[in-house]
Parts: sequence; C-alpha cells; structure tokens
Amino acid sequence: MTAGNGRVVRAAWTALVAVAAVVLVPGVAWAGDGSASITDLEVSHGSAAFSVSVDALPAGTALDPSRTQVRLDGRPLAARTAGRATSASGARVAVLVVDTSGSMGPDGIAAARVAATAYAAHVAPDVRVGLIGFADHPVTLTAPTTDRAALRAGLNRLAPHGETALYDAVTLAVRTAGQGGSVVVLSDGADTVSRSGLAATTATVRACGCRVSTVAFRTADAERGPLVELAQAGRGRVVHAGGARSLADAFARAAVALVAQLDVVVALPDASAAGGRLTVTVAGGQHSWTASTSLPVTAAATSDRPSAAAAQASALLTGTPWYRSLWALLGAVFVGLLALGVSLAPARDDVVERRRRALEVYRLSGRPVTRASEDEPEEPAAGGVLSLSQRYVERRGLTERLTLELDRAGSHLRPAEWLVLRACVAVASVAVFTVVTRHLLLSVVLGLLVGWLGSHLWLRRRQRRRAAAFADALPDTLQLVATSLRTGFSLPQALDAAQHDGVEPVGPELGRALAAARIGAPLEDELEQVAVRTSSEDWSWAVMAIRIQRSVGGNLAEVLLTTVRTLRERAMVRRQVRALSAEGRLSAYVLIALPVFVTALLLTFRRDYLRPLWTTVPGLVMVSVALLLLGVGTWWMSRVVKVEV
Repeated sequence: MTAGNGRVVRAAWTALVAVAAVVLVPGVAWAGDGSASITDLEVSHGSAAFSVSVDALPAGTALDPSRTQVRLDGRPLAARTAGRATSASGARVAVLVVDTSGSMGPDGIAAARVAATAYAAHVAPDVRVGLIGFADHPVTLTAPTTDRAALRAGLNRLAPHGETALYDAVTLAVRTAGQGGSVVVLSDGADTVSRSGLAATTATVRACGCRVSTVAFRTADAERGPLVELAQAGRGRVVHAGGARSLADAFARAAVALVAQLDVVVALPDASAAGGRLTVTVAGGQHSWTASTSLPVTAAATSDRPSAAAAQASALLTGTPWYRSLWALLGAVFVGLLALGVSLAPARDDVVERRRRALEVYRLSGRPVTRASEDEPEEPAAGGVLSLSQRYVERRGLTERLTLELDRAGSHLRPAEWLVLRACVAVASVAVFTVVTRHLLLSVVLGLLVGWLGSHLWLRRRQRRRAAAFADALPDTLQLVATSLRTGFSLPQALDAAQHDGVEPVGPELGRALAAARIGAPLEDELEQVAVRTSSEDWSWAVMAIRIQRSVGGNLAEVLLTTVRTLRERAMVRRQVRALSAEGRLSAYVLIALPVFVTALLLTFRRDYLRPLWTTVPGLVMVSVALLLLGVGTWWMSRVVKVEV
C-alpha cells in the first residue's frame, strides 16, 4: 500500500468514527444503575445547599427543576433549584482540555477532534464551550462560546508536539469554567513540565467548585493516578478510553451529563438542629430518581463553614492515618533522644572522680596522658539503654574490635556508647526519610540503611584522616628521635622528647606507649600497638628497626635518618600522584553526587513526578537496582583513581 493510499484509508476511518459518534452515541449514558446521589451538602444560617446528580440519564431526557421535591423526615420543604453547569455570570460553561503532547501522535489528535466534535453535537445549544490545548504549556484555543464553528476552528489547530503540562492546563481550565462549570480533561500520560504540582492543582479544583471529569486515553495503569485524583477533587468521573470510538463515547456521555445535575437550596425548620433524614426526588421525562442523606446533628446551629484550607490542614494534622503515624514516630524519636542525653550525662561526682583518675596518670614531666589506660574501671551506665548495649557488646564479643576502631578514629566513646549513638542516628534517619518520601516502609528501609551505614562510613573517614595525619607527621618525629639519639639520649628519652614536641596524633600515641612501658610493658610491643592503632606500615618498619638494634646492636640514629629520607621521598611522590589524579577524582565525585542531587531536587520541587518510584512495585525495583549500580560504580571509580605509592 502506498503512502497516499494509507492517508486515504486513515481519513476514511476518521470520518467513519466521527459519523458513528454523532449518530450512535446519543443512546449511550454514563455507566451506572440510574441512581441519584446527593453531594456537596453545606448547611448554614437555617438553610441547606447541595447538588443532586443522576448517574445514568436516558437519551433525550433532561432533569426538570420544577419537579424537584425535598423532604426532611417526611415533611416537605420549599426548594429552589438551578442547573449545575453555571458560571459566576449565570451562563452554562463547559471547557474541554485536550493533551497535544508529542506522545498523542497524529492518530490521537485525530481521535480527540472526533471526540470533541461529538461533545459539541450533543451538548445543549445554550452551553458555552471552550477549548484548551496543552503541551509544554496550556493555550486557550477557543474561549467559552456558543458558536460551534469557532470551537471546530480551534479543534483544527490541535497538533502534537512537546511535553505534558497537565496540571497547569487543569488550573487554567477550572478558572475559565468558573464556579459551577464543567471541565473534561483528555490526556494520555502523566505530567512532566508543569510549574504547579498535583497537590496545588487539586486544591485549586476544590476551591473553584467546578466539576472535573478526566479521560485516560491509552494511559498505562501506573500513570492514571493523577487523573483519578483530579476527578475525585472535582467530584467527577474517570473514563478509560483505548481507541477513537471509546474516546468519542466518553465525550458524548460527558455532554449528556451536563443536564443530569441540579443545585438545590432549601430552608430548614428550627427542629432540624437535631438532625434528620433529607430525601430528594428529581424527575425528567417519564423517569424519576430519589436520593437521601443524613442531615448533620448541629447543622442548623452552624453559622459559618470552616475554610477549605483550614479543613485540609486539620485533616492532614489529625485525620490522616499516615500523619498520625508520623507524629507518633517523631514523638518516639524525641523521647528516645532525650532519654539518651540524660543517660549519657555523667553526674557531678563522676566527673570529679574521672578527673582525679586523670591526675593520677600524670608523668613526672607534668604532661598528662590524654586517655586513661585500657584497664581503667568502667563507669556505671546512668540508664538502661547503655546497660543493654553493654550486655550486647559483651555477649557478641565486639568489645575488642570496636575499641580498636574507636581508637583508630581518635574517639573517646566506649563501644556501648558508640552502638547507642549509631542506633539514634538510624532512627533519626528514618524520621527524616518519612517526612521526605511519605512512605513509611521505604523510609524504614532507607533510614536504617543510611543511618547505620552512614555512621560506619563517618567513623572510617575519621580513621583515614587520623592515619594520614600520623603519616604526615611521622618523618619529622623520626628525625627528632634520631637527632636526640645522636646527642646521647637513650631511646625512651628520645621518644619522650618527640612526644613533647609531637603534634596530634603522634604525641598522644607515643605518650600512651611510654606510660604503658613505665608500668612494666615491653616498650617495643607498645610501639607496635601504636602502628596497629594508626594503621601505619611505616611506623611498623621503624619499630622493626628498633627491635633489631636492641637485639644485635648498631647505629639506630643512622637507620632512622635513612628511613626519614625514604618517607619524605615517598610523600613527595604521593603528592605528585594526587595532583595528577585530581581531575579523575573530581569527575568521580561529580558522577556520584549527580544522581543524589537531582533526586533531592526533584523531591523538593516535583515530588509527584517521582511518586511512582516508591508507590509501585516496578518503581521500587528500579530504585533498588539504581542504588546497587550506584554503589558498584562508586566502588569502581574509587579503585580507578586510587594509586598506591
């Protein structure tokens, strides 16, 4: 088939669908059982205002306002009625909102034209119909008018292009339709470029008071959520259309529904303050429908209705189960942190005792040891949390390993205190993620992972920084020891001089080793422990040289000076390597931080765009895979830019 024949076939098919929509659709009504319902009940100053809707109105039938009957507990009430589709100016207004993004395609735009034509053919002649198209931004193609030729001219201007600004288009449509108007939205996907979010748009829909119905045209199940929420906010319906015929049917049913709604206002007797059963009967043609609802007990005594914003805020703070869980979680976190602070705060007597013990380990030279010895008696825990953590550490045999890790980081925390601190960080992370994502299960998983793993990475970072500081200060320290040995000092005296003039962490570590040696521990073993605590291979080689010299003799000063020259040359090469690899490391940092930064930005300004990632199973799978790949990529890039010297 040639291209020209294909265009002819598509044009013929479009014309056939249009004829079928115009001729056959009048007999199709909104799906339902023909029942009526009362919505938007508002009671104030001794009167009640509400809307009556009929789900399935027969073709060719319109509701007759004069035949409306209202009863309260069987007693008739005087009623005033008006057509629902009226704007502030009193004219009936309907606005069609059509998605013209590139995903619609030529066939989708052709089907939208057919559907809108069917809508115009079946809507009442006195209804002013407007047309808004939206792609990158909404555009009013036809202002509300009874001129159907102007509407058709606007339909001819529809063309697929760009992204989807759904929320901005709905906001413009409800403001154009006005109070009591009707809006029908056609879209095939989720919003991508709107300036406003879903929450702000639904609030605008509720405030405007118009009815919004949405048509999901060839829309995946995962992307229908925003259309459903918009329809719920506008007290309308959601119709799923998979092709041109079903789309035309949906628009024709929307046109018929304009005459299936009535606004009713009745005067209430004084006895209605005790509540009652409100029953409404509406009629059209040979048919009638009855709906009923309960009148609030305090209805007649209510003088002013709370604002929509106040009602929404109250619902968020007190009525939503998720927020109740969040406030309970935040309260538990606050109480836990307060209890931890109280338990960690030592009593005044404990402070005095600890300072007295610190004074006891002062050396003759007057310089104190910065940390008490390892066999110092444990201070009793002030709270049950620390006691429980201490029992857990001892039962699992973690005391020695955690003590070594804390020593390497230069931390004065005990293992039990460190575990409690990590648990508090994890709980606080869960609270933060709960506020950000508003998904409790995902927040628990991410919070525990980030809090526990993040505290571990923080400790490792402190260990690396302390080890790097020790390595940088080591050549000068060894030079000072060698110079002291040349002047006639013994090795302990030379180390003591280096401790006095050494910087953090060399000075404190040498002080710990010398203090242990003074009470009988072998000096070489304590110096070897310094190498273990600082993860310094260079210091370990220096200690090996000291062991050999003390065993077989030799010139230790010359050995240490040779070691100093080697260390300085290696440090110079290491700095050159870091300078040459700076660009690669910076690129790695940017690539690692980019997805995190973009995700945080979208969570702040376009949360609805990312919502499927934690509300759907495919989204959770994608997040898990993305985190796994990010972790693997981070590890790989760290290995690539790391050069051992």
